[in-house]
Amino acid sequence: MSLVAWKPESDWDEFFTPKSLFGPGFFHPEGFRENLANLPLVNVLERPEDFVITAEVPGMKQEDIQVEVDRDALTIKGETQTVVEDENDRYHFREIGHKKFERRFRLGRGVDGDAIKAKMENGQLTLTVPKKEEAKKKTVEIKIDS
Repeated sequence: MSLVAWKPESDWDEFFTPKSLFGPGFFHPEGFRENLANLPLVNVLERPEDFVITAEVPGMKQEDIQVEVDRDALTIKGETQTVVEDENDRYHFREIGHKKFERRFRLGRGVDGDAIKAKMENGQLTLTVPKKEEAKKKTVEIKIDS
C-alpha cells in the first residue's frame, strides 16, 4: 500500500487552461477577434454529485448546437447561418449575422462522460456532468485506539 499526498483541487482544475477554455486555433492571429466575439460565456459549477456547465447561446436554437464527448474532451459547437436578404439591400454597418463557435473542455478522470445530460432553454445550454461514484467526496471517521 502506498500513500499519495491529498490534493484539494478539483479534477476539473486542469481543464482551465487557455487551450481548453478557448478551443483550438483561438490564439491564431487571424481568428482571434472573431473567436473572442463569438465565444459563449460559460459558468462551471461543482456540486457534490456532479458538475454543471451553463453556456449563454442567445439567438441559437437547439438544432444550432452540437455537444460531443470524445475520450476526455467535451466539445460544445454552435453555428447559425446568415440570413440572405434582398439583393438590393445595402448595409452600412453589419454585426449581426453568421456566428460560429467551439468550446472544448478536458474532462477529469472522476467524471462519467457517457452520462452527460444537456438541456436548452431561453438561450442557455445547461450540461450536467455526473461524477463517478469513487470521485464523490466522502468523509471517513477514523477511530483512534488507545
